Amino acid sequence: MHTKATPPIPRAIAWPSSEVIAWMRSRVLASGGDPSIIPDEPVSFWRLREVVKRTGMARATIYRRVADGQFPKPLTLRAA
Repeated sequence: MHTKATPPIPRAIAWPSSEVIAWMRSRVLASGGDPSIIPDEPVSFWRLREVVKRTGMARATIYRRVADGQFPKPLTLRAA
Protein backbone atom coordinates (compact mmCIF):
# COMPACT_ATOMS: atom_id res chain seq x y z
CA MET A 1 0.00 0.00 0.00
CA HIS A 2 1.33 3.39 -1.05
CA THR A 3 0.77 6.43 1.13
CA LYS A 4 0.90 9.91 -0.27
CA ALA A 5 3.73 12.05 0.93
CA THR A 6 2.54 15.20 2.60
CA PRO A 7 3.49 18.30 0.63
CA PRO A 8 6.09 20.54 2.20
CA ILE A 9 4.83 23.42 4.28
CA PRO A 10 5.19 26.66 2.32
CA ARG A 11 7.84 28.87 3.84
CA ALA A 12 8.97 32.38 3.24
CA ILE A 13 11.63 34.51 4.78
CA ALA A 14 11.16 38.06 5.94
CA TRP A 15 12.89 40.64 8.07
CA PRO A 16 11.18 42.47 10.94
CA SER A 17 10.95 46.09 9.76
CA SER A 18 12.06 47.36 13.18
CA GLU A 19 15.38 45.48 12.89
CA VAL A 20 16.09 46.77 9.39
CA ILE A 21 15.20 50.33 10.43
CA ALA A 22 17.54 50.05 13.45
CA TRP A 23 20.31 48.77 11.15
CA MET A 24 19.77 51.65 8.69
CA ARG A 25 19.86 54.19 11.53
CA SER A 26 23.13 52.74 12.85
CA ARG A 27 24.67 53.08 9.34
CA VAL A 28 23.55 56.72 9.10
CA LEU A 29 24.93 57.46 12.57
CA ALA A 30 28.25 55.74 11.78
CA SER A 31 28.66 57.99 8.75
CA GLY A 32 28.10 61.10 10.88
CA GLY A 33 24.50 61.68 9.80
CA ASP A 34 21.32 62.21 11.76
CA PRO A 35 19.57 58.84 12.27
CA SER A 36 16.24 60.57 12.89
CA ILE A 37 15.94 61.11 9.12
CA ILE A 38 14.76 57.48 8.94
CA PRO A 39 11.13 57.54 10.12
CA ASP A 40 9.48 55.06 12.44
CA GLU A 41 6.96 52.71 10.88
CA PRO A 42 4.47 50.23 12.27
CA VAL A 43 6.12 46.88 12.90
CA SER A 44 5.71 44.59 9.93
CA PHE A 45 7.70 41.97 8.06
CA TRP A 46 9.53 42.87 4.88
CA ARG A 47 10.21 40.34 2.14
CA LEU A 48 13.55 40.46 0.34
CA ARG A 49 12.24 42.70 -2.45
CA GLU A 50 11.21 45.35 0.10
CA VAL A 51 14.53 45.10 1.99
CA VAL A 52 16.43 45.62 -1.29
CA LYS A 53 14.24 48.62 -2.09
CA ARG A 54 14.60 50.20 1.36
CA THR A 55 18.34 49.64 1.83
CA GLY A 56 19.55 50.03 -1.74
CA MET A 57 21.68 46.91 -1.34
CA ALA A 58 21.77 44.05 -3.79
CA ARG A 59 20.33 40.69 -2.79
CA ALA A 60 23.78 39.08 -2.67
CA THR A 61 25.09 41.89 -0.46
CA ILE A 62 22.24 41.43 2.00
CA TYR A 63 22.89 37.70 2.32
CA ARG A 64 26.66 38.22 2.57
CA ARG A 65 26.17 40.74 5.39
CA VAL A 66 23.75 38.39 7.15
CA ALA A 67 26.40 35.64 6.97
CA ASP A 68 29.05 38.04 8.32
CA GLY A 69 26.77 39.18 11.16
CA GLN A 70 26.57 42.72 9.75
CA PHE A 71 22.85 42.68 8.94
CA PRO A 72 19.82 41.28 10.78
CA LYS A 73 18.99 37.65 10.07
CA PRO A 74 15.67 36.98 8.38
CA LEU A 75 12.94 34.99 10.04
CA THR A 76 11.33 31.96 8.44
CA LEU A 77 7.59 32.36 8.10
CA ARG A 78 5.42 29.34 7.47
CA ALA A 79 1.80 28.40 7.52
CA ALA A 80 0.47 26.97 10.76
